[in-house]
Amino acid sequence: MSVSADRLEALIVSLLTSLDAVTGQSNEDAKAASRFLAFKLDATLHIGDQIREELKTPISSLMGAPDGALKVAHNRGGRFGLYVLVDAFLFESVSIRDALLQFVNVAFGLGIAENCRSLDKKVRQRLGVTDTSATGLEEWITPKRYPTWFHRLITLRNTATHRQPVRLPTHITSHLSGTGPDHTIRVTIERGDGGFDPLDEFIDRTEENVIELLKVSLDRLGVLLAKGGSPSRS
Repeated sequence: MSVSADRLEALIVSLLTSLDAVTGQSNEDAKAASRFLAFKLDATLHIGDQIREELKTPISSLMGAPDGALKVAHNRGGRFGLYVLVDAFLFESVSIRDALLQFVNVAFGLGIAENCRSLDKKVRQRLGVTDTSATGLEEWITPKRYPTWFHRLITLRNTATHRQPVRLPTHITSHLSGTGPDHTIRVTIERGDGGFDPLDEFIDRTEENVIELLKVSLDRLGVLLAKGGSPSRS
């Protein structure tokens, strides 16, 4: 089900309030890192809007064959543009995790180099993130704590980045109308478990899930920072 614009706006405002609360306890470097985190979220939402706009114009149509069967005709340029947008959406949405880790690195004074290639492992070690801790980072960097939707998102991002474009097949639904058979064409996206979901619903859910998880994480991190940054005190 689609997320209403009003609900999404309320989620964003609440998230930014939580981000400001954590940033307010930090130095200027952390404020710069928080702006990068906000940029990554904005990039995700912006590309999500572009995908929704692209889906308003059908990029596939049905054509009748001589034998009476129906064939799907694709607008190749439109479909290629959609693949590029989905690829960018997957990249930006997952990279929110990296921006969050950089923000935590600076805000908590962990001293990890910006170009560190194992940032998640270093943060996990220095902040004491475990399968059972409650720092606010567990769901982002501890596989056992990954929400199902985030695990699928990472799988799709890795597929698009390292192996092949994510599959975006056209799903056709046939139904009867007052004038006879009618057909609805909808673009779907693979889930990573063999199934497919409507692309527009996937974009909506991903935006909502990312924002909600990020807010929960920032609220926990704010409490931890106020207590001196030791998870053993939380």
